[in-house]
Amino acid sequence: MSSLFNNRKSAYDILEELREMGIADEAILDYIICNNLTHAVAHQLMVETREEFLGDADEDDVSELQGDESDFGDDDEDDFGDSDED
Repeated sequence: MSSLFNNRKSAYDILEELREMGIADEAILDYIICNNLTHAVAHQLMVETREEFLGDADEDDVSELQGDESDFGDDDEDDFGDSDED
């Protein structure tokens, strides 16, 4: 088996473990999107996910999803506005 398959399987196994421990899918997804993906990657993945589940979005819907990129940056604040500095 390829290492990519093993990594994906391992990631899925960890997801199942978190679910079994009572962690909600919503909390897991929020953590991944807000803490582990760049704003550009998070946005692109969510647009693709929306299209997969809801069909092609029209341009107005996609523009609303893009929002103001200044809200999410690579500065010292996380995506919830809390500063990493004390």
